Amino acid sequence: MDKTSKVKKIWKITERKSPKWVIIYYHNLEMENWDFINLGKQKENVFKVWDEITYIEEIKPDWKKRYKEKRSGNLFKTKEFLNNKQISALAWAIIIQNNNDLSFKQVADWVYQRLES
Repeated sequence: MDKTSKVKKIWKITERKSPKWVIIYYHNLEMENWDFINLGKQKENVFKVWDEITYIEEIKPDWKKRYKEKRSGNLFKTKEFLNNKQISALAWAIIIQNNNDLSFKQVADWVYQRLES
């Protein structure tokens, strides 16, 4: 479930090493909506009091809650960017559509299906 709230208080910042030996700083935050969340970042002091954060609350099978910051904006920092086949399909769709009466989506879907097979 997505939630958006402001940081009310920063309780503590804990430093841990990940399995790949990267230092992760876990920020224990009290939110304005009375949630207490723990977010891991690779930089210390990323959050400030009254910063607005959108985060995702996940409940794991063992009923423990897990929080992740929801990111927006930069396409290349999220895992929602296009793969090489999709980029090729879009490029070919632009070229082919200019010479035909088909819609852009029809051409892109057709090219993508050909690349997948």
